[in-house]
Formats: sequence, C-alpha cells, structure tokens
Amino acid sequence: MTTESADKAMTVGAIRIELEIPIDAAPERVWKALVDDTGAWWPKDFYITADPGPMTLEAKAGGRLFERGKNGSELLWFTVLAIDPEKSMDLVGHLAPAYGGPATTMLHLELEPHGAGATLLKVCDAIFGHIGEKIQSIQDGWRIIFHDNLKAFVERDG
Repeated sequence: MTTESADKAMTVGAIRIELEIPIDAAPERVWKALVDDTGAWWPKDFYITADPGPMTLEAKAGGRLFERGKNGSELLWFTVLAIDPEKSMDLVGHLAPAYGGPATTMLHLELEPHGAGATLLKVCDAIFGHIGEKIQSIQDGWRIIFHDNLKAFVERDG
C-alpha cells in the first residue's frame, strides 16, 4: 500500500537575523571558548542525535560544526567557509524539511574589542529558502546559544 500527498506550495524568501552580545572577557578568551570549548557550553536541549557526545567545531576552512551520537549517528550543522582567527568566522548550513527547510543558512560570527577587556560578539544569520514557522524561531535559538550559554560560560569560567 502506498500513500501520496498533494504538492504543497511553499513560501520562499529570505530573512536576516542580527544579534550583538557584549561579553565581559577579552576577544582571545571568547574565541577560545567558541572554537575549543564548544561542547562545554552548547545547550544540551539543542542536540538532535540520540545520546550525543559534545558538539564539535573544526575551526578551519572546510571544517564542520557537528554533533555525533554515541551510536554513530551524526548531524552536520554548518561547514566553515572562512576564518580569521580571533576575529571572525563564516559558516554555511542546510536546513532539511524536518527542521523548517528546505533552506540554506549563512552564519557570520564576528568578535570586536568592546571596552577594557570585553568583547562584542556579532551574530548575523541570513537564511534563504522555505521560511516556515520553525525558521522564524531561529533568533530565539541563537540568543539561547550565544547569550545564555556562550556568554555565561565565558564570564563564569573566565
């Protein structure tokens, strides 16, 4: 027995999300946490794989931001396009229909000195493709990831 569904029209468009997050730590420390300690601050509720190990960021062009479940399952979040150590990183990812897509997301992370020993983390995510309800909640997700978790981790663990 087979089932069929009628083609559904999708809304295709683009959105741009921008956040600025002040962090009370030097850019070098924020960068180290961002690229070396990702698994320590990445929110556990955001993992998709079953029984995941820590989130991993390979900080080089062609590197991956990915999670790997202990059973061997993997999910690729982003691929690194460009990197300027301790300053910026550009990543590209794909959203499957299960996550609100099909869509492509281009994420830019930039660190700027912000006063004495502090950093301003600039997050810009440009998404184009199917713009559904799940995609529109991404700004809240980035705020949780970078403000509530990365910032808290860096400021707590200095």
